[in-house]
Parts: sequence; structure tokens; C-alpha cells
Amino acid sequence: YLLKPIDLGELKAAATRATNTVHMRQRSHELTQQLKASETQLRALVDHARVLLVALDDQQRIVQANAALARLSGHSEAALVGRDWVAEFVPKTAQDTRRQELKLAALEHVDQPSLEIIYAADGSTRRISWLTRALPSPQGTLLYRAGIDVTEQRAAQARAQ
Repeated sequence: YLLKPIDLGELKAAATRATNTVHMRQRSHELTQQLKASETQLRALVDHARVLLVALDDQQRIVQANAALARLSGHSEAALVGRDWVAEFVPKTAQDTRRQELKLAALEHVDQPSLEIIYAADGSTRRISWLTRALPSPQGTLLYRAGIDVTEQRAAQARAQ
């Protein structure tokens, strides 16, 4: 047998690359698992808090919605995706104004508080106190809205006066 001369420097570099690749794959797997666990915990917290969460695209279509909004609307989270937020939830008399306010919020990139009346699945209207913020995403700028139903609170305040 003829042996090819071994370059110890090349052998050591190849072994180091292989070891680094194995370590990076292990670390990537660990980080992926941690991210999944974190997302699950965050999702559980958001759903438990009963806060309405919705993400809207530049056409004011629903990109994401949480379980609380799904319950209020009577649709599944998946069924809400793609629906026109304003046409679906906002009373006709307020739709033009709401569309303009959402367009403005998309441009300003600052928290925009608002009180909005929306339709619920049972046909009632609910007063929602929203905080809206535009953030960049791979799909373009999205409007992220977090809302709390203040219908009963407002009714109680009105009765107290």
C-alpha cells in the first residue's frame, strides 16, 4: 500500500469544521425547541388574557387573529384570515372614518389608541378600546391591534352618572 502523505494542518482544520458543524446543528435544534416552547407559552398567555389581537395588512385584511377575537366574531381564527376588517366588523356609518384612521396609523408607526364599536357574532355591538401600532414584517407594514372589550364598563359608568 502506498500511503498518501497526510497534511496534519488540513486534517485538523477538517476535524474542526466537522465538530463546529455538529455543534451548530445541535445549538440550532436547541434554539428551535426553545422558540417553540416560548411561542406556546406566549400564545397561552395571550389567549388567557382575553385581549383581542388582530394583525391587518395594508388593505386592512386580517392576517392573524387570536382566539378571543374568534370567539367574539363567531368564526375560527383561520376563517378570519383574509377578511376585510372594516367591512366585517365596523358599522357602515363609521367605515370610511375607520379606514382613514387605520391608513394614518399605518403611516405613523406610533401607538394609536382608539375606541371602536364593532359587531359581535350575536348581532350585538361591542365597544373595544384599541391600541394600534404599525410594524414592518416580511409581508410589508402590518397593523397590530390589541383591544379590550369595555362595553360593560362604559354601560356601568353611564348608569352611575
